[in-house]
Amino acid sequence: MLTCGLVILNYKDATTTAKLLNHIKDFGELEHIVVVDNCSPDNSFKELKKFACDKIHVIKSERNGGYSYGNNFGAKYLIKNFNVDLIGISNPDVVFENDFVAEIKRLFAENPDYAVISGKMILPNMPKTNLMRRIKSNLKKRFFKWAEKISKRTNSDKTRQDKTRQDKYSANLITVKGLPGSLYFIRSDDFLAMKMFDENVFMYYEEDILSYKIQRLGKKIGRADNIRFIHEHNYGNENYSNLTRLKLLYYGHKSSIYFFKNYICENKAVQIFYCTIANLWFYVCIVPKFLILRPLFKLLIKIL
Repeated sequence: MLTCGLVILNYKDATTTAKLLNHIKDFGELEHIVVVDNCSPDNSFKELKKFACDKIHVIKSERNGGYSYGNNFGAKYLIKNFNVDLIGISNPDVVFENDFVAEIKRLFAENPDYAVISGKMILPNMPKTNLMRRIKSNLKKRFFKWAEKISKRTNSDKTRQDKTRQDKYSANLITVKGLPGSLYFIRSDDFLAMKMFDENVFMYYEEDILSYKIQRLGKKIGRADNIRFIHEHNYGNENYSNLTRLKLLYYGHKSSIYFFKNYICENKAVQIFYCTIANLWFYVCIVPKFLILRPLFKLLIKIL
């Protein structure tokens, strides 16, 4: 029987993490749960320590190194102390059941060629994507595909799937190119073989990088549509200041460039072209919008 440990990364959100722990603490299919407090500047670590027991382990990272560093910190703890077969990576704001984990274990046992498996994600708070966001997303995907075609990496990446398809070994498992980062499970051996998450990325593109590493191992990523979990993500971000939103966009901007240069394209000329366009877009279009135009617009509203 495969053993399973779960990593929950917390940063300044002990309330949400506590809610998840109360829900899953008695799950029989989860042998170990480790909560990593990513050096929260608030009282999170002290609050979450109250949940510590034989099954739940609450630890604190050495520094706030972002999503990749924090989850690696927790995964290493599970492997070193309990040598688990499977590691779950979970956001605090998800809801899933014990049967969900049981089915994940079954699918891993029956499909040894899969490195990562999750279920179908339900987003109850998901807004309709606006037209501009769709255009930007489609343009980036097209550009990335074009860059891959002229890159040496494309020729060595023969295991990559161009389309979602149903696996012949399991009626419930669908082979996909990638999964959302809110909840998924990975084989410990494969995770170690791909050298875990790339800690050069602080935030965003972690799952994209992970999917490339998995495909280079010759393994697969699977989604089981017969099991579902809820991601209770708040897309409004109404309480975020302009500076905080800009900071998040900056992380995404840096990660995009790193991902492109290290995983998408080896052609130096194309790398320079992409970095130039990406920097122009960020510093000319995005920065003024958040630091100048939005505050000015709010000021005009107050005056008028």
